[in-house]
Amino acid sequence: MGVQDFNEQVQKAVNRIQPEDLTRKVVNWVRELKFQSINLDLIYGLPFQTLKSFTDTVEKIIDISPDRIALFNYAHVPWMKKHMALIHEEDLPKPEEKFEILKMSIEKLTSAGYEFIGMITLQNLMMNYPLRCEKKSFIETSRIQYKCRR
Repeated sequence: MGVQDFNEQVQKAVNRIQPEDLTRKVVNWVRELKFQSINLDLIYGLPFQTLKSFTDTVEKIIDISPDRIALFNYAHVPWMKKHMALIHEEDLPKPEEKFEILKMSIEKLTSAGYEFIGMITLQNLMMNYPLRCEKKSFIETSRIQYKCRR
């Protein structure tokens, strides 16, 4: 489920209004319906995001405790996606803050029991999900390769 960010100003800027309480209700409903797993998507680097505001979102996501979290980097490419022209570059976090947001997200999520199972996906190790991944090697670009099995 796409959450992106719980901050109201960020949601308005990207035209994706989705209150936190609605997300929590839907997650609870799918748990009651015995879905095998729950994935929530976050995007960092959106307009008006700050380290503090996204920290709040990450902490709320940890409290919701999905099985997996996809942590996407917002790429501002208005020349390819015309709707992005509505977003002003000056409203986007600077590269240094964007990096701090990513770093904080990784630190908080891994401290909360999530591990990378791909380039943008973290899995909650406390869940009994049958996908298990083993770290194979580090590559010079800091990418981590994983071998996954059910």
